[in-house]
Amino acid sequence: MSNLHRIQWIDARIRDGRYPNCTSISREFSISVRQASRDVEYLKYSMGAPVEYSKERNGYHYTDPTFVLPAFILAERERELLGFLAARYAQAGGETGRRLADLFSRLSGSGAAHPADTVEIFPVDPGSRAAYEVLEAALRTRIRAEIVYRRRDGARSRRPFAPYRLFTNGGVHYAVGHCSLRGAVRTFRLDRIEEAALTDESYVVPADFVPEHYKGRIVFREPYRALVVFGRGLSEEAVRSLHAVSEGAGYAVTFTSSSEVLTRLVSTGRPFEIIAPEWLRVRACTYFALLMRTNS
Repeated sequence: MSNLHRIQWIDARIRDGRYPNCTSISREFSISVRQASRDVEYLKYSMGAPVEYSKERNGYHYTDPTFVLPAFILAERERELLGFLAARYAQAGGETGRRLADLFSRLSGSGAAHPADTVEIFPVDPGSRAAYEVLEAALRTRIRAEIVYRRRDGARSRRPFAPYRLFTNGGVHYAVGHCSLRGAVRTFRLDRIEEAALTDESYVVPADFVPEHYKGRIVFREPYRALVVFGRGLSEEAVRSLHAVSEGAGYAVTFTSSSEVLTRLVSTGRPFEIIAPEWLRVRACTYFALLMRTNS
């Protein structure tokens, strides 16, 4: 059920004097109380509704009965897309990046733009996933792993490693923990871990380690596949960044997040047409129509 339908339901209940609360909203739509709270916050802070909570009536009401819902309301997925853009522009920095991040953040109803490392990125690189599975098991069982790591200059080293946290930052996935080779805490990119295996040696995460410093969550999903035709040829770098392979007159692009793949497609600087799947093409049309309305 879309957030549009839920917001219309909340608005109708408030106007009828029914005083809905987050519990009744979550029960009506089979969603979490937290999601219901987010809908109320979106109604209040993004749509400007004069929503207040009444302790006496245990529910929400309007302090100004003349308020009406705007004619245009973002769908939930469109809010996610704008939130993704807000995070990306926040990471870019600079005055233009900050202003765009604030704009997209306000439109998405997420408040202040979050750093990009709090955005869930869904990788398709099988090497990263293989390393993640071993290190996640090591972290869960507190059993030290042994990894073969490739540095930026191509040099490889084998080292015992005790992971303290797995996280993502700027679309890159990392493991932070104690490296026995260096005798200190080190951070490693998962896509540069060529081998990973559990040992039989246990370890303890030190009490002074602060996991909140590494906030981005890593979530894996099975990838989708899109067929995309470009108006002009792609560079080798663009092909790699898209996780694309040539197929007929276009490219087969592997992805797991529609917002992420649309961002990657735009970043190529080439005109493109999504041939399949149909749902991604529709979502792209909605996404770009929304941006055009915003900038008009």
